[in-house]
Amino acid sequence: MKINTGYIAFALALSLNATISSAELGININPNDYVKNGNFYYLTGDCDRAITEYEKESAQGSANASNTLGSSVYLPISGTQACLRPNFSLAMEYLELATKQGSPSAPHTIGQVFSGTANLIGADVAINFELANKYYSLAASRGNSEAMITLGNNYLLGKNGVSKSPKVAYKYFLEAAMSDDRVGKEMVGISHLEGVGVPKNHKIARQYFLDAKTEGSFYHLGRMYQEGLGVKINKPLSYVLYSLAESYALYSAEMSARVGKKKDDLEKALAKNDIDAAQSLYQQLFTTSVIKVAEYIRTFD
Repeated sequence: MKINTGYIAFALALSLNATISSAELGININPNDYVKNGNFYYLTGDCDRAITEYEKESAQGSANASNTLGSSVYLPISGTQACLRPNFSLAMEYLELATKQGSPSAPHTIGQVFSGTANLIGADVAINFELANKYYSLAASRGNSEAMITLGNNYLLGKNGVSKSPKVAYKYFLEAAMSDDRVGKEMVGISHLEGVGVPKNHKIARQYFLDAKTEGSFYHLGRMYQEGLGVKINKPLSYVLYSLAESYALYSAEMSARVGKKKDDLEKALAKNDIDAAQSLYQQLFTTSVIKVAEYIRTFD
């Protein structure tokens, strides 16, 4: 399969407000080589032309164009969308049209609107969880992993109009994981780690955490190596994993609070040279990719 590096570079330059020139990227780019569709004009900042093209594409049956008009152009949400033209009623018309045209994303957005999680500005929409879950279910059936995660959390906690059912929650998390969703993989790992909705299986949990490569997954791997859950206790490695989780979470208050007590306990149990070695290893791993980090952890039992 031949990859069009010119297009990738062109889009990258546009997304960076052209702070990187095509010459600096070492690629000759001729904008005339690219299809002048709604996405092209959206990327180049010509919003009026982009909207006109999207409207044409929508009328021709493009679910993606209809969804873009509904979710990225007309839906009045907080954010920095370049071509935002707040119009709630028009947004819903396009989102409903996109849903009819087969979009997996549009029904998820509609679900967010009716569940009160869309961060709307200036639009008073009554919460309707029954309707929200109907759209989430439709989005999930079309492969939208965000909807799968939302439904999974709803069933896990028994909230937002559904009865608590860890087994149903696990089903949605597993579907998301099979769609290569990293959060879905983390949730499947947690389910097996804690035995929620599925029997405990630490070996499977570890595998899903390593596949997920999220900050939460590294935290739970840290727990596993600290407590010997399906693996040999390795407190220096646990310290490294907690440090990585905290860094990947950008030192969020929530993650720092979760990690802080764990690291305090480890620092009391480890010799100073072990802590120094763990901190050095953390620094080395943090400068690599999460893929390399996961590969390294796989070398331990």
